[in-house]
Order: sequence, then C-alpha cells, then structure tokens
Amino acid sequence: MQTADGGYILGGWSTSGISGDKTENGGGYTDYWIVKTDSLGIIQWQNTIGGSGDDELYSLSQTFDGGIFWAVILGPAFLGIKPNLLRVMMTTGL
Repeated sequence: MQTADGGYILGGWSTSGISGDKTENGGGYTDYWIVKTDSLGIIQWQNTIGGSGDDELYSLSQTFDGGIFWAVILGPAFLGIKPNLLRVMMTTGL
C-alpha cells in the first residue's frame, strides 16, 4: 500500500529467520512482518512480531495522521492469551 509520504508499507507473515532483506528473527513458528520503504523501494524500517505460535497479519491501512493500523490473528502462545484472537494495533506517525 502506498503511504502519504510516497513510500510503501508491506505486510504479511513469515516462518524464516534473518535472510535476504529480513533483518529480524521471529519469535515462533509464524510471525507477522511489516516493512516500510521509501518511494524507490529502499527499506526504511521493518518489524517481525509474534510469540512462540502462529501469529499472522491480515490487514494494514494508514491512518489520517500518517500512522499505520494493522490487524493480526494471534496464536495461543502469544502472551498466554486465547487462541485465534483478533487484535488491532496502531502506531502514530512514520
């Protein structure tokens, strides 16, 4: 998705450790991975987030103030919560 600053925000999930352009290990089997690039596709930042189970990203959008809103399904091992919990998270500004 293109962001207000002309760059892009990309997201999905990964089962791999550090490799290629991925600079962070995951916390478990499947973790979600969010990448912010500039307008040329050069990575500005990235985050791999998750617990020891399956944690998957399902939605990304940009907020009116330039933040990023995302929705994830968290596996049962993430902070001891119930399995398959839909959680919505947001960061302000990029």
